[in-house]
Amino acid sequence: MIRRIFKGATVTTAIALLAFAGSTTSMAASKVEVDLPNSSVVGGESTPLPILLTGFTYDKITVTLVSEAGNLTVADPDGKLTLNPGYTSLADQLEIAFNGTTADVVSILETGVTWTAPGDATTKTTLALRVQVGEFQEGTSYDPATGHTYKFITDALSWVDAREAAKLMTYKGKSGYLANITTSEENDFIATKSGADDVWFGGTDDLGYVNDALTLAGKPTVAGPTQTTGEYYWGAGDEAGIMFTTGLDNPVAVGDAFNGWAPNEPNNWSNSEGCAVTNWGGDKGKWNDLNCSNTNSYIVEFSTTQDQFAAAVVTFDNITGDDKDAVPAETPTEKLADTGYNPWLLLSVAVLLVAAGVSVRVASRRR
Repeated sequence: MIRRIFKGATVTTAIALLAFAGSTTSMAASKVEVDLPNSSVVGGESTPLPILLTGFTYDKITVTLVSEAGNLTVADPDGKLTLNPGYTSLADQLEIAFNGTTADVVSILETGVTWTAPGDATTKTTLALRVQVGEFQEGTSYDPATGHTYKFITDALSWVDAREAAKLMTYKGKSGYLANITTSEENDFIATKSGADDVWFGGTDDLGYVNDALTLAGKPTVAGPTQTTGEYYWGAGDEAGIMFTTGLDNPVAVGDAFNGWAPNEPNNWSNSEGCAVTNWGGDKGKWNDLNCSNTNSYIVEFSTTQDQFAAAVVTFDNITGDDKDAVPAETPTEKLADTGYNPWLLLSVAVLLVAAGVSVRVASRRR
């Protein structure tokens, strides 16, 4: 807390200057505070989980709640929240993601979240929780693990038409491409964020499309035939022209590449399948090869960076041990004291006032 006593004619100016410095920085600091249960909770018991969001000025925000164990429920009796793609319910979920106007989300999270501990009356569990909050952009999902942004498109297009449509999309200055799925974590993320079956992504072993990718990457083209050997490449983006699978029916990952093929896929059925889908037949995160002329929804990836979201995505996380309220990173030139005021500005004003013959007393204590 800060106490100030000013004397002299410059009092009004000094107060206005200090107030401006403090309000500017506090308005910029979006914050997530969670009132965690004070002790372990008996299995099967539900406990309120107040979550306080402050400083978010976006029209709409998106929130992801993740519990390490047990189930989360968000009460939304008036239907003000919209589930994000890939999520089916606000009740009894290990992970929930939704969006809404900032005012509605703030109000609901403050009183409408409960956590049910896992197990039965013989067990007790301490809640470990992640809360991620950011600006909502229609149809997009941000993956904090990669820093990339993904957009699920419901329009049914052929693989090549989906590829061309993705090229025309931009987000935060980055051009889109059919998503490249390079880790199991990214595969899981995309599987839940694309709310449909049989979703095109960036893998292909069609000779023509493979050579397009190799040309894009500045690499020599190949003579093929790739499709009969299951040599799958990424079609665009950061990994354009990189082979990640070889072989049909029992494919082998190339190098340490991640593969998510369903059993006995890809198989180039009827010698006509050269493009890849995920969520094959409703099996989340499982890949299959289909005829490239089939029409399906698709997932677009944008190679955004974590830095682009440093001030827009705020996370509370005690699952990984960080139980502090997260705020956007401070700029090195304006590191703030715990009070929220710029100490150098405060010192400068004090010096000016003392030089003018005005007495100043500032006392502070930690909150």
